[in-house]
Amino acid sequence: MVCVCVLQQEELAKYDFEFWGWPVDFKWDSAGADGDKKRAQRPAVQREKGQSTELASLPYRILGYLAMHTFGQKMIYPGSTSLMNFLLSTMLNQGRAQLIEDKGGKRAKILTEDQNELDTMFVDRRGQHRNGDTLVIASEGNGGFYEMGCSGTPIEMNFSVLGWNRPGYGGSSGSPWPPAEQKAVEAVMMYAIHKLGFEPQNIVVFAWSIGGYSAALMARSFPDVQYVVLDATFDDLVPLAVSKMPQSWGGLVSKSIRAYMDLNIAEQLLQYQGPILLIRRTRDEMISTDMAMGNYPSVASNRGNNLLIKLLKFRYPTIVDSSTIPVMQHFLSCEMYRQGKQQHLSLSQFPMSVGKHQHLLLSQFPMFIALNESERDLKEKLALFLITMHMDNFESTHNTPLPGKFFRKPWIPGARL
Repeated sequence: MVCVCVLQQEELAKYDFEFWGWPVDFKWDSAGADGDKKRAQRPAVQREKGQSTELASLPYRILGYLAMHTFGQKMIYPGSTSLMNFLLSTMLNQGRAQLIEDKGGKRAKILTEDQNELDTMFVDRRGQHRNGDTLVIASEGNGGFYEMGCSGTPIEMNFSVLGWNRPGYGGSSGSPWPPAEQKAVEAVMMYAIHKLGFEPQNIVVFAWSIGGYSAALMARSFPDVQYVVLDATFDDLVPLAVSKMPQSWGGLVSKSIRAYMDLNIAEQLLQYQGPILLIRRTRDEMISTDMAMGNYPSVASNRGNNLLIKLLKFRYPTIVDSSTIPVMQHFLSCEMYRQGKQQHLSLSQFPMSVGKHQHLLLSQFPMFIALNESERDLKEKLALFLITMHMDNFESTHNTPLPGKFFRKPWIPGARL
């Protein structure tokens, strides 16, 4: 009887269906999670922080709560609105059908710890292509869905791919608040490991835009993943949100986001010790805070720069500090780097500098590389070298599909250049 039911379910999966009526394929298990050695201790994800007892903050707390729970969350995550899901329903149906019919995708329902149902799609390329033994878990932006989002890039490169819709998106239930996001990414990773059979060392975490928050949570919770690739991702939601709103709203916007929607990607990402590649879009109008001449965004204000510098400052504190950060900021804003003409900086000084400290390559970050005061010029060159090794430029706006050539394995300290 069980075999018959499984066969019937496999046949039904070839057709589209109302997701709410589909049975649960994988359930988050508290006992299994607590005993899972592949999973790190759950990070302390921000919950509602409006706990200040100062009377002066009370109006901000009330206004912030009302703003965030009425229109604020919907502005941050427009894909969770009923209107957006309705307007895109035809495209989502078509994209899902293409994944199933043309790519052999398998749709599944995952039940999270907080009882949200996640809509997922798995494309299995194991045994079919060279990249197929590696699973790429793709996290979409605030207007993206697995049916029509960033997962298309690794699929076209013949990786095995697991796409998923965050709570409130597509067929997934719930709402995309940070605590729900944490439980969602945990359930997705456990599904990949315990149901699909991929070891963390064979899993790549990939994200676009605000999906970088989901990816950072995944990498922090499962630190043994192979590597992380973040496309068009920022460091912190607060500066972006403040720049898009009237100046007089700055205080309210900042306090509201910190209290209820604190998407601090850098804070989470710094807890991951593995290889990371950032892809910066040089005409990114969404994560830049200033506009340059000709209505193009200023590349110097791209918050991907801030994410990169925070990452490198944590990992290489003796190289990236107050003396080199201005040089790095200038380099990140200049045309030479924008146009990809920085290859001459891929020099040998970095591996030479750490050569006498090989034990550092086996230790965790931060990595302390001893440099003398007289080596300031070398220090600046090493700082610029680290930029070129951790960030690629894509001459594009925010929503252009990412070409496969940008999806690559990040540089590892000590590796041959």
